[in-house]
Amino acid sequence: PIYAYLYHEYINNFMGNQICAILEKFQLPQTTNYQAAELFRSALSDKKRTADHVDLIVPERIGFCAIAPTPLQELKSFIEAGL
Repeated sequence: PIYAYLYHEYINNFMGNQICAILEKFQLPQTTNYQAAELFRSALSDKKRTADHVDLIVPERIGFCAIAPTPLQELKSFIEAGL
């Protein structure tokens, strides 16, 4: 599934470390208290959602993002993988 590939690519490259360092520097949170189900419900009303998918904006590297059309049935798993 697309979410597994994107999550793997994001976590296993140096960008994740760079972003974490910036968040630490500016004392910004790196985690959330929201549960996957809550984030999924909110994503269902996202303006980038269509009937059967939502367009996720996924960082490829600092300053560059890709649009990843993600089927709704895969979205919750994508969110869970990121928590």
